[in-house]
Amino acid sequence: MASVNKKAKAKVRVPKFKSIQVKIPSADLNCSSFSGYHFAFCTSPTYKGGRKKASSFTQCREGLCGHLRNSWDGSPYGVVGLDKRKTRVLVYRRLSVSAAANVKRENNKVALEMAIGKKLLNHFEKLAGWPASTVHKVSHGGDARSPMYLFTSTVKWMKHPAMLSMYCLLIRLGRWHELKGFKTHKGFLSAANKIAERSPGSGTSSRTGDIRYLRSSLKYMKLIVKNFAYLFKGRNTSTCWKGQSSSEGLHQLCRGATLDKTMKKRFADTKRKFKVK
Repeated sequence: MASVNKKAKAKVRVPKFKSIQVKIPSADLNCSSFSGYHFAFCTSPTYKGGRKKASSFTQCREGLCGHLRNSWDGSPYGVVGLDKRKTRVLVYRRLSVSAAANVKRENNKVALEMAIGKKLLNHFEKLAGWPASTVHKVSHGGDARSPMYLFTSTVKWMKHPAMLSMYCLLIRLGRWHELKGFKTHKGFLSAANKIAERSPGSGTSSRTGDIRYLRSSLKYMKLIVKNFAYLFKGRNTSTCWKGQSSSEGLHQLCRGATLDKTMKKRFADTKRKFKVK
């Protein structure tokens, strides 16, 4: 029995992340929404004054894309201090609990979900031959009810709305603990398909959205990262972002509704070449 208990404890071991300092306005640490994760861009550590939140927080993946699109369009509502050499995204959750024991439990849960999100990103980065994303716990001066993490990744994740949308979806899928144990792409597909087969329900929560978007994009994710060079050959990043609609993202691309004509044609060509319908 002792060995069984020891094995059970090992399964729920809390991931440990190194801590870094990021300047976050105190008002941003007390959001009224307790559901889901909020995303924002972060400056580089060499930006004037050090690391800072570079855009407003948003729960919507396409909302984060909107911040980046505004930057390329020259809008004053874009990312302030955008690092064009790396993808730097803050992930934040405001906890609804207040009792100390519950706060600790929920923080441990968030840490596990960040580790799963990192594992998912690293899996696809390995398939693509890209550098692996890193994750740090953010020290921001707020209380323990505001856990925040910084993902630092290759700039390729910012190449196009579909790429950034996929990036955020993979991080958010960390909330599905069924995805923590896969070792191969086949194993990932097996676990992810079980999630996609669930009824999304009628709600508007991001978990409901995860199921819907996973259904439309799951079979194409590997295809996209493995064929990144062809999909974006000869296209600079500003061209991929300027003039894009507010709904542009992974879901739009995978269901054939992207307004990016070049991307639409190349994606269709890639699907035909590898016989993925």
